[in-house]
Amino acid sequence: MIRRLRKWSSLPIKERRELLEAFFLLWRIRLGLWFCSFRTVRRYVRNQLCRPRDRKPEYSSRRTGRHVERAARFVFRGTCLTQAYATQIMLARRGQPSDIRFGAKKVGEKFEAHAWVEINGEVIIGEPAPGEFSDFQEHAG
Repeated sequence: MIRRLRKWSSLPIKERRELLEAFFLLWRIRLGLWFCSFRTVRRYVRNQLCRPRDRKPEYSSRRTGRHVERAARFVFRGTCLTQAYATQIMLARRGQPSDIRFGAKKVGEKFEAHAWVEINGEVIIGEPAPGEFSDFQEHAG
């Protein structure tokens, strides 16, 4: 635990802020998915996407994906959907438009789904398996 605190305190303040933003956003989305309908959570995400901040030229969308993945380790059931929504909101806040992609497949009697975020065809978070999942796209901005 002390090692994690040292590692945390050695990070630049900008990265600490992004990690905290990702952590709280992941929890907000996770709780929303537990207690509200999917439609309500999707509406919340879309409302968040409508409020972009100024675009930051030095901004790295890949870094945001990494921060969300790191923060998701501390969120119970921080699934791919939760991570994709959080990443998309954080990107939109920084003026970076992105697309959330959904994939589905049937494995035996079970149905599996996956979500990931792309910018101009480049995957920011999530690991799509082309050809493995039937792909559905939801453009968000």
